[in-house]
Amino acid sequence: MPPDPDEGMCRVTPEAAPLCEMPSPFPVGPMMSQPSPALAPSAASQSNYSPAYPTAGDLNYTPAAPPALNFTPGAPLWSPFSGMYEDGPQCSLPLGQDGAGAKPEAAPAPPAIGLDSYKVVPDDFVGPLPPGTIRQSQYDDLKGFDFDKFNVVGNDFVGPLANDQMTQQQFQQLTSAWLNVRDGNGMKISGNAADQLAFKKMLRASLGDSPTMRGLVSDIGNDTDLAHRIQANVGRSQADTFVDMFSNDNIDLTDIEQFPVAPDATSRNEMTRGEQLVHILAERRSAVTSADPSDFDAAHGEATRLHNQYRAERGQAAELDCTGAPNPDGTTTVTTRYADGTQQQLELDRKIDIARMKKPINPQPAKP
Repeated sequence: MPPDPDEGMCRVTPEAAPLCEMPSPFPVGPMMSQPSPALAPSAASQSNYSPAYPTAGDLNYTPAAPPALNFTPGAPLWSPFSGMYEDGPQCSLPLGQDGAGAKPEAAPAPPAIGLDSYKVVPDDFVGPLPPGTIRQSQYDDLKGFDFDKFNVVGNDFVGPLANDQMTQQQFQQLTSAWLNVRDGNGMKISGNAADQLAFKKMLRASLGDSPTMRGLVSDIGNDTDLAHRIQANVGRSQADTFVDMFSNDNIDLTDIEQFPVAPDATSRNEMTRGEQLVHILAERRSAVTSADPSDFDAAHGEATRLHNQYRAERGQAAELDCTGAPNPDGTTTVTTRYADGTQQQLELDRKIDIARMKKPINPQPAKP
């Protein structure tokens, strides 16, 4: 709808201040008498009319001096039109010397999180490292294992964390543990360089979406008591070793690599690589922190509890038991049963390496 041609930013009303121009016709007072238009001479004689215009002396008018500005930033500024209009932004001078309005102060940047939160110093830095500081080689190691890819949120995050989320404090605990393990604290990894690297990559791959695995690695790596350090002898096709061996700390990468990183859609209960790693680490951690490190049954029970917790994060049914049966040809069949009635079978060859897997099939819904 177009604006009324008689209205503008400030409409003049009869009550407006006398210094504002007023439209005609308009009632006027003696201070602002409106002169009548002069007539031509002939008309003036015919009407016996002599136009008389007021002079400055007749008016006896002295313009009032404006009040002192006494300007306070942000306060309304006096102008000849002050008082004419209702209070509004057009009658005030906003903050800012250019009159364009005060620029709001920029909000402080949120604190850095994740790997970016660390200050990096050269490896030859002398003295203890201040909090939040790591050496260049430590940063390179974390970066090389994709620690900059973790989903980290601030410590003030509100709400439940997703499996792939961790707070800044949890991230710092995890990085500290990882760097400790790198230096042989909490866990000592032995084997050739290629196998050690492959094992670390498996660990890193299982950290991203599992609070259980992250908590376990943090506990192991941040416990610098030498009596609690676990051993990981990594290799391939190790003699008499199915996945791992409790008595000699072997970890057979050839077996572990047979398991998928994530379960197949048609076999949601199948064992995964991360599940095996959780079981191995939890079993060894439980043993070295117990009163009897040689008690396999107690350590195995704790490891099963934790790997079932890992399975629950993936929506998998809990493991009930796992049994092995030797076959006449020297092979072995390992059967694992789950709480929803499904089971998985592994066939081991004569060297106790995994030869084939029979995946659990998703249970079918009951017919009505």
